[in-house]
Amino acid sequence: MTTRNKRATRATQPKKKATRQPKRVRLAIECSPQERRHMKMFAAHEYKTLNEFVLECVRMRLGCTPNKTTEKALQQSESGKGLKRYSNLEELFDDLGI
Repeated sequence: MTTRNKRATRATQPKKKATRQPKRVRLAIECSPQERRHMKMFAAHEYKTLNEFVLECVRMRLGCTPNKTTEKALQQSESGKGLKRYSNLEELFDDLGI
């Protein structure tokens, strides 16, 4: 198959719909090599990555496991559904009755 035919084939194939993933950010934590080793051991003991282990610890500490209603509201806001837009703070405060 020639390059031209490959391009034509790609052009006729239906495009895959991109799924929107929540934006992720990178976080650096400074610790001693011994502390890192201990965290990795605890994570491995629970069959988790170090990232999963640390995030779970933080979530437990903060108590921020959202319920179904909150989770649905977060998903809707991330996708832009049901959002209100205001041109200034005064309009927002008026809408809120403040």
